Amino acid sequence: MGNITYLLRYDDGRQQQFMVDATATPPDGTNAGWMDLSFHRCRHCPLDEAEVPQCPLAVRLSHLVSTTSLQCSHEELQATVTMAARTVSLRTTAQRALSSLMGLLTATSGCPHTGFLAPMASFHLPFATERETLYRVASMYLLGQYLRQSQGQTPDWRLQGLRQAYQQLHIMNRDFAERLRAATQDDAAVNSLVLLDIMTRYVPDFIDESLNEFASEFAAYGVQPADT
Repeated sequence: MGNITYLLRYDDGRQQQFMVDATATPPDGTNAGWMDLSFHRCRHCPLDEAEVPQCPLAVRLSHLVSTTSLQCSHEELQATVTMAARTVSLRTTAQRALSSLMGLLTATSGCPHTGFLAPMASFHLPFATERETLYRVASMYLLGQYLRQSQGQTPDWRLQGLRQAYQQLHIMNRDFAERLRAATQDDAAVNSLVLLDIMTRYVPDFIDESLNEFASEFAAYGVQPADT
């Protein structure tokens, strides 16, 4: 994935910088109780507490949560994301900027319910629109199925696994939000997760009802528009 830097500049002169790499590391040797796996544990968490005493996602988000304490989610700022090949800058709200960063951190957290998103992190697109995200999600999953088939495994061309993965991810988001509410005094981190979860809830319905909406983009492949 390489290092990705989020720089948030607030109108009052404050700045926050977050550098993201591919590894999830504990926050400065601290052991905050809200990171314990048993603390507001997700109802479908498959991890063994004896082997994994801390929630991987909590560990991954701990620095973000601690540095955004008492922050207003609707505060406006200038967000600049620097990656190896490009820099993206956008005037937005703290909630949206943190939601984009949180999505990147979540995908690389080591949580069993977010591992399928790792390719999205490798090709991170900050502040992606809903349509861009849906396109990337479907493309990611279908490429994964092609690679599975090329290695002699059974592919899932009907995207059943993607539906299930997002349904599980939605449950995780809801339960993890309770962990965040107990760990923070502000609304920025929780609202950022809620914003991130809106897409999570939408993806299964999109697969069932709206995937053909992209048909018009593939005329060069001989695909007919969805309304013909």
